[in-house]
Amino acid sequence: MSGGGTTGLSGSVSSYMSKKQVVCNCGGVAVVRTVKRRANVGKKFHGCPKCPDTECKFMKFIDEIGEMRSELEEL
Repeated sequence: MSGGGTTGLSGSVSSYMSKKQVVCNCGGVAVVRTVKRRANVGKKFHGCPKCPDTECKFMKFIDEIGEMRSELEEL
């Protein structure tokens, strides 16, 4: 994963991210970005690596991915 790694994230999310790559809607490996405007300033998320030069628009906040992992573990 390029760009900053997982420093400062909770252990469960950090562990999950190091084991599993997040793939965006267009098939690329999502990159970690940080919100720079509006209500979620500073919050980290996975986004399409081609953004803004694509119509993919994939975006998942890091904590949403941790929640998805918890849901899968319950199955």
